[in-house]
Amino acid sequence: MKFQCENCQNIVETDCDGEFVSCGRCGSVCCVARSFSPGVVIDDFSLLQLLGQGGMGVVYLAHQFSLDRKVALKILKEEVSQSDKFREDFIRAVNHVAVASLNHPKIIQAYKVGIEDDKLFFAMEYVKGQNLFDILKQKGAVEELRVLDIALDVADALGYAWERKPSVHRDIKPDNIMIYYEGTAKVMDLWLSCKASDMVDEDGDIISGTPQYISPEQIIGGDADIRIDPYCLEASLYQLLSGRCPFEGNLQEIVRKHVQE
Repeated sequence: MKFQCENCQNIVETDCDGEFVSCGRCGSVCCVARSFSPGVVIDDFSLLQLLGQGGMGVVYLAHQFSLDRKVALKILKEEVSQSDKFREDFIRAVNHVAVASLNHPKIIQAYKVGIEDDKLFFAMEYVKGQNLFDILKQKGAVEELRVLDIALDVADALGYAWERKPSVHRDIKPDNIMIYYEGTAKVMDLWLSCKASDMVDEDGDIISGTPQYISPEQIIGGDADIRIDPYCLEASLYQLLSGRCPFEGNLQEIVRKHVQE
């Protein structure tokens, strides 16, 4: 593993974890940072502090050496990223968006994706704010005019992405909508989007989606286009206004209601 010397900021590499080593530049004795703690270096990034964690991985505030800027660095969980096919598809998806130059004030930009010490990571724009799911947990339902502003911001971002390089997000939900400290809503995880023609795999299986917000097209398979994103957005807006999801129950009940009701 690699970490920064606390004295001279030199990058030190060692096989130890939680031990003491001598810095090759200044000679000071350094305590080796434990895996994914502040000071650990991953590729071009030095971890600064933990920002949060979710189903796919853990997010850290990090410093990017080459461009001297703060980024949000997400390290995917091993159980999520251990498949070689998943890694290939994930890297392709991130690069798909990066190459498309989706530079928009209401889209959180993807910077870099890679593998370090068998860990899959990607760097993205660091945004000071909260996601809507956390806001809902803390404050409950959101005021109507504020919800309308959020809806317009997200629709603006999705429309831009579709016109720039036809693709669909597939997983619009409160967790993936960040509210910047100035009040602007920003769409996260657009780098996981895919072309409309790639919505379903070779076996006709669903690619992704979250049950509480998923569109009927994603459930039943077949052709799908940008219209699934407004459906997911509308399910999210329902929750913002009411404080609950449009359909509740166990997984099977929620999926059935999306298709039939």
